[in-house]
Amino acid sequence: MEWEKATRDFRQKKLLLTEFSKDKHEYSESDKMFIGEFIRRHHPRMAHEIALSGFPLANESDLSFTIDLDFEIMDIIGFISRSHGMNLRSTFSYLLEKHHDCRTPYNIKVIYLMVVLRISDYLHITSERAPARILQISSFSSPVSILEWNLHQNIKDMNQNHEDPETLFVNARPSNSVEFLKLESLFKIFKMKLI
Repeated sequence: MEWEKATRDFRQKKLLLTEFSKDKHEYSESDKMFIGEFIRRHHPRMAHEIALSGFPLANESDLSFTIDLDFEIMDIIGFISRSHGMNLRSTFSYLLEKHHDCRTPYNIKVIYLMVVLRISDYLHITSERAPARILQISSFSSPVSILEWNLHQNIKDMNQNHEDPETLFVNARPSNSVEFLKLESLFKIFKMKLI
């Protein structure tokens, strides 16, 4: 799926039919919210494409991070990043088709790295991930982004200082019922994904 088609499909789902200006200073708040939500939903795929093609710059060139690597290795690096937005088992067919091995193509422990990335993403929920200071110099238009930011601020501590070394203690202080329910849902996902 090309980005233009992905954007078009996303616009149709959101019933947004306006086109963006090339000048970012002309973006409306609605445009910014759309862009932010699009990036939030598609960032795993974007990471894969950036590994393959580089980061797109304003002058329509690309900044490559993997210039000295073989294409196959760049693809695996990007696909590991992309995997955190996918069902883990659904990644096997791509790896088999593209690299003829879903466990250790080119001696890279792909599944292990995918799992480590996924777990670290889940466990990185403290306020360190979303420093409150950023809100002093920037603001969010999206209610989803604001809620996610606030959730990080609600996590005061995480530790394993208990009799059971496999227990993860999370000290959370949600400020309202919406945040409480969202955190409760997040912790249920942790349990489901990590056990």
